[in-house]
Amino acid sequence: MSMLKKRQREIQFLILLTFALLMLRAALVHAAEGKLTYTVEYYANGGAAAPDRQVKVSGKKKEVFRLSMQRPYRDRYLFRGWNTKKDGSGVTYQPGRMITVKRSRRKARLYAKWEKKHIPEDDIPASSQMEVHFIDVGQGDATLILCDGEAMLVDACNPVNVEAVQGYLDLKGVTKLRYVIATHPHTDHIGGMPGIITNYDIDTFFMPSVSVATPIYENVIQAAKDRNLQITSPVPGQTYALGQAFFQIVSTGKLYKNSSTYEDSINDCSICIRLDHGENRYLLVGDAGKEAELDMMKTGYSLSADVYKAAHHASASGSVEAFLDAVSPEYSVISCGAGNIFGYPHARVLNLFRKKGIKVFRTDEQGTIVSVSDGKEITWNLSPSFSWAVGIKKRASAVRQFVLNTKTMIFHTPECRYVKSIPKKNRKDVKAKSTDLILEGYRVCNGCIPAAGEG
Repeated sequence: MSMLKKRQREIQFLILLTFALLMLRAALVHAAEGKLTYTVEYYANGGAAAPDRQVKVSGKKKEVFRLSMQRPYRDRYLFRGWNTKKDGSGVTYQPGRMITVKRSRRKARLYAKWEKKHIPEDDIPASSQMEVHFIDVGQGDATLILCDGEAMLVDACNPVNVEAVQGYLDLKGVTKLRYVIATHPHTDHIGGMPGIITNYDIDTFFMPSVSVATPIYENVIQAAKDRNLQITSPVPGQTYALGQAFFQIVSTGKLYKNSSTYEDSINDCSICIRLDHGENRYLLVGDAGKEAELDMMKTGYSLSADVYKAAHHASASGSVEAFLDAVSPEYSVISCGAGNIFGYPHARVLNLFRKKGIKVFRTDEQGTIVSVSDGKEITWNLSPSFSWAVGIKKRASAVRQFVLNTKTMIFHTPECRYVKSIPKKNRKDVKAKSTDLILEGYRVCNGCIPAAGEG
């Protein structure tokens, strides 16, 4: 019996000794290795501008990474995600997804997965032609694009000049619009949109996912509901065909939480597109400002264009030099109203265009501007402007009391003789700047112009 107990003690001792040796070995290995480097490497796999690789230093057995939101760019291909194998046969992860890198490997290699999306330039028929009409709508925006029997409208001016857009579409024989883009919900861009929705057949209607509390915006939403027209908020990177042309969404902006003014945030939410027809490219960026422009440069999407529609009517808020260098346009089109109260185009922007040798067209001086692409060359209906005349900003209006007629969209000073005749249901008393009311689509009463500060 004593021999059996002795044998059991020996076995227990050996077990304890083995366990101690294993623990010592693990401690020595850990001490020797210290903290390990875990890495995620991105490869554009035929594209360009892959994100920088991600690195973590840790002593853990595994590390978790959130994949970069930056997407690479490859001309005429659509980015489909990051794949674990170069040939695309592995697991595909979308930007922003979490992945785990284990100690056994310590490095994850991810390759861009592409889908061929576009028609090669050599396949564009010689008969294919694209026309881009920058319509003169006063202070506002409206651009009609025609290609191989299909039509697309980007923005629809202010409510005052809505007849100009509809009349122009009718003149060109447009009855159906494959795409309509409301770049952002400011009245000088969507003022005529209710009429466009009501009077034309529309396949796809784009608006950014941001709203404003204005009568015009509410009219747009109601018009879409009345026509059972779905509102689509596009995603950057998506591409759409228009005849033999196509356009890519390069930005939808974002609503900056720390923005000092609501106005700036809405502008930066503009839907921005790069329009391609053969070798020719156009970049339309709505009212995007500096922040949105700099963000666009980080996406990896190609911004290079032959024709650049000046951001925000060539105001001082956009067209920063770094962005212009990325676009490198030969031409720029400025859509603004003659003698507008905002001082568009701004001297800084015009001086930058002149410095970089960019040829400028202006609706305030030249009326409607038409650009025609045959896939290789671009021609125009007139010569570029040579005036370089800057806009003159009217004196800033102060916040004061006004009376609105919500039916006629006219605003008055409280002393105006016409105020008494406004029906109670249509009357609204507000404190605001007259320039802000104009942006919302209201017009100043002719009898109030001097008193309202717009004379």
